[in-house]
Amino acid sequence: MPLLIKSEAVGVLVFLTRDEREFTDEEISYLLTLAGQAAMAI
Repeated sequence: MPLLIKSEAVGVLVFLTRDEREFTDEEISYLLTLAGQAAMAI
């Protein structure tokens, strides 16, 4: 998941699971929020 500031990539977050599966829409929404917060902290 890219960390973006003003449409410029400043990093990447990678999320993994122990079992091979797709993330739910709720999990993706949470992770997008987390990535946005991390980008602002940089």
